[in-house]
Amino acid sequence: MAASPQRQDLENLVPPSPARREIWAGVFAIIGVVAALVTLIMLTDPGTFRGRANVFAVLPDAGGLRNGDPVRMLGVNIGRVTEFDLERGGGVRIRIELERAYEVPADSRVRLRSAGLVGGMVADIEPGVSDEFLQGGETIPGTIVRGLFDPDSEGIARVDTLLLRAEGMVSDRLVDDVHASVSELRALLVETRELVVAQRSDLAGLSRSLRVSAENLERATSGPELQRAVARMDSLTAELTQASTHLTATTASLQEVLGRMERGEGTLGLLSADDSLYLSLTGAASGMQAATESLNALLEDVRANPRKYINLEIF
Repeated sequence: MAASPQRQDLENLVPPSPARREIWAGVFAIIGVVAALVTLIMLTDPGTFRGRANVFAVLPDAGGLRNGDPVRMLGVNIGRVTEFDLERGGGVRIRIELERAYEVPADSRVRLRSAGLVGGMVADIEPGVSDEFLQGGETIPGTIVRGLFDPDSEGIARVDTLLLRAEGMVSDRLVDDVHASVSELRALLVETRELVVAQRSDLAGLSRSLRVSAENLERATSGPELQRAVARMDSLTAELTQASTHLTATTASLQEVLGRMERGEGTLGLLSADDSLYLSLTGAASGMQAATESLNALLEDVRANPRKYINLEIF
């Protein structure tokens, strides 16, 4: 009698269900996609997916530059520093991630400089004049500009030199002279302060006098005395004006009389123009004066001797 087949052998002979095959197919598809993504990321730059391009610059040294420091062109942040590599022949090769939105000429240069007094570095790109632009992967030259406070800078060297010269100039005698000058200056300040204190009372008295004078002046200019004086001055001015008017009229009349005299008009004019008439009138006046004197003498004689001239007999 032949042996019956085993259960396990029978299950192996049954083909798998369709649902199970689809599950395995989905798993293999997911694994393939993940493997493709990993390969793509490893073989390409992540910056490519962010719309950025990587370029490189070779510098004598990094000058303290750090990952993430800004990259600027004409004062605009257009990227950042992402990586450093030490060159075998000397120098440092840095990788710069640039925004693709900005077009950088292919003949541009990188210049490292200090970002400010507080430290930090910035990579400045000096744009060139080429019509072609960096696309990614190119290497451009670079230089470093030493800051004033960099240990290797010329500014620090000059400061050291100046300090050494200043130290040589400062001698014990100079220090003593400076101390003496400071002491004299302090004494002068003390004297000045004492003088100010002494003059303060005088200044206060002068200020009070000026205030009183100002008040009196204000009172005089606004009081009734000034108004009365002004009224008197106005009256006197009016009188002087009237007298001047009269004097003007009198002068005009006198000029008119003199004019008539010069023209020989009127009695005075005739007298001034005719000498014979003047002599006749003078002689007539002299005769009238002599007649007047004779008449006066006669009257005096009549008063003195009335009987000599009047002989009146009644009965």
